[in-house]
Amino acid sequence: MIYALALALGMDQFQWVRLIGILAGLAGVLFVVLPQASLPSREMAGWVLLGLVAPLCYASGAILMAWFQTPAPKSLLLACGLLSASAVMVLIAMTVTGAGGFSKGDSPTGHWAVIGSMANQAAIFVLMFEIIQRAGPVFFSTSNYIATLLGVALGMLFFGDSYSWWIWAAMVLMFIGLFCVNVNRRLQTSGNRGRKNVTKI
Repeated sequence: MIYALALALGMDQFQWVRLIGILAGLAGVLFVVLPQASLPSREMAGWVLLGLVAPLCYASGAILMAWFQTPAPKSLLLACGLLSASAVMVLIAMTVTGAGGFSKGDSPTGHWAVIGSMANQAAIFVLMFEIIQRAGPVFFSTSNYIATLLGVALGMLFFGDSYSWWIWAAMVLMFIGLFCVNVNRRLQTSGNRGRKNVTKI
């Protein structure tokens, strides 16, 4: 999604290998949604498609971070501004709906988990701004390798999750897609460094 948006906005160049990557990722999504064996029931397919709104928003956020960045921005300052604005919006929503804070309840483990999640998100957004500034939003999408593998592994470890071969095939296709979208950029970066070294010599 990030590469498709970057391409549509003229922030990146079209390459066939990257198009193959996008198609592989789309095929991976279809492997989850279409076969009856991949989901517990067919009725869940609509929810999966609705769930794609989240990565679309995530991709849009990465693109906008690159689009609106000023010269030499400070990642810590940008992340602080983003999270502060989010906190204000959540506070307004909580006030309107009458929802309470996370401090309610008798589970100290849950409270510490929320605090740990807050610290984790703060670090992630600082790194996100920094990586996008240095390497661009398309390269940043490589982080999905780690996020997906970790999510699947933790689900199996703590919740005993098990998956059909359709899901494993979908993951392989998505990883192939990510690799195809990012491989040319890595090769070009290596080539540029090589040319600079030759020039220096």
